[in-house]
Amino acid sequence: MFVAVKKISSGSRQGKKEYLTEVKVISSLRHRNLVRLIGWCHGQGDFGLAKLMDHELGPKTTGLAGTWGYLAPEYISKGKASKESDVYSFGIVALEIACGRKALESMDDESMVVRLVERVWELHGNGRVMEAVDTRLGTDFDVIQMERLMVVGLWCAHPDHSLRPSIKQAIQVLSLEAPLPELPQTMPVAIYRAPTGTESQSSHGSITYTSVPEGR
Repeated sequence: MFVAVKKISSGSRQGKKEYLTEVKVISSLRHRNLVRLIGWCHGQGDFGLAKLMDHELGPKTTGLAGTWGYLAPEYISKGKASKESDVYSFGIVALEIACGRKALESMDDESMVVRLVERVWELHGNGRVMEAVDTRLGTDFDVIQMERLMVVGLWCAHPDHSLRPSIKQAIQVLSLEAPLPELPQTMPVAIYRAPTGTESQSSHGSITYTSVPEGR
């Protein structure tokens, strides 16, 4: 499975409007020598948040940017973008590609929202991760590559930022150059606690992690 990523170059004179127009035109083209564009997202803030920050002021943002469902738990808690939070977003998109589902989906009665990463992690823990594959694909995919895409997606979206891979490590697994990572059967849950004293001056909270059954 190949995924092409196109983004605006800082050195390009192409504006955002022209960029979006180009993508829309490409998505409408049909030719045997062209790979079909099956989806795209122009929302800013999900990838590369760490690079958008003023590094002289540090990676702390003045407000949360990005799309819910793609934001790492530590970024939501502390308001600090990092390479690890970008890796988290990459993992969520990998799961969306493999499963054909959105990062967040409402139940039929809209009383509850299901997170894709939780659903896939639960199936993975039960040894049934392949059940999460997009049913529209039928059997038209490589089983080994698909499993790796989903496991790498979970690895990148690990609630504990210190246990996420680098993008290089993720690519090595996807390229069959490294073995699949070992993940806990149950998805670790981020537990937040309110900051006290001087902590409140430097962060919006802190997080600890524990592997406990997560209810819905």
